[in-house]
Amino acid sequence: MQRANEALQTQVTELTHGKTDHQGSDRHTTTTVVNFQPFSQEIAEEEIPEHVKTLALDSYSGSSDPKEHLVYFNTRMVIAGVNDAVKCKLLPSTFRKSAMTWFTTLPPGSNADFTEFSTRFLSHFSTSRSVQATITAFLTVIQRENESIKSYMTRFNELSVYLEDSVPSVCVAAFKNGLREGRLNGNLKRHQETSMVEIRARARSYILEEEDNRQKQKRDGTTSLKGATHLGPASKFNQAKTNRPGPYQARLSTRPSAPKPLKVVNAAEASKETGTAGMNATCGGTMLNAPVSDILKEATCL
Repeated sequence: MQRANEALQTQVTELTHGKTDHQGSDRHTTTTVVNFQPFSQEIAEEEIPEHVKTLALDSYSGSSDPKEHLVYFNTRMVIAGVNDAVKCKLLPSTFRKSAMTWFTTLPPGSNADFTEFSTRFLSHFSTSRSVQATITAFLTVIQRENESIKSYMTRFNELSVYLEDSVPSVCVAAFKNGLREGRLNGNLKRHQETSMVEIRARARSYILEEEDNRQKQKRDGTTSLKGATHLGPASKFNQAKTNRPGPYQARLSTRPSAPKPLKVVNAAEASKETGTAGMNATCGGTMLNAPVSDILKEATCL
């Protein structure tokens, strides 16, 4: 019996200690939640205007675009006419699920203004949301036929902005993979860029070259070079210039024809055709194709 009582006493003691430890853990959690204050004292003491307390705002759970939510929220705050301190206190009221979990992990007093708070919010959810989605989307971003480097770069940047800081090597590899063959592609193969900043710097001269070529194609009415298909057909004026014969063709077309052979006639026929009478065979009737002696004799008659 004594042994049974001792065993029972031991179990009671263990249960009592376990309950005490659990109560201590709950007390610590409760204290942490009650004392949670991630804003500076100045923001914490800012009062929320009455007309804003009833304002209906869309929620954010962390699964959608944080930039889109921030733009929406800030627009509503501008319309409501509130200051940055109130914005800091109202933005967390839109958080749900993972967004709220993230907010509760912020260090006490770590946010002193709305710019700092919103930047931290964007940085966290832009990266966490977009890593896998962007890597998958990268595989579909390929430079189209006749698409300029500038256009391709613009489309690519819309996705790479979420990953450039976290996984720069993935961005570089994806850009090279989607680039069509050409001078820039060959240049990138000869170098080992490690960031999109280096890629953009190397591509800048090629973009300027394309732009210059495109302007000259537009001026000359040609669209034969790559990346100039959007310029449209050449104007009628330029088409007329293109259809004009070249210098060699012009020289051929203006070359004089061979001279016609002189018609040999005698003096009688010449007098009959010109209507001149009394001109004898020795004076006034000699033709240019007569013998030289006759021509000299005609000259002495004059």
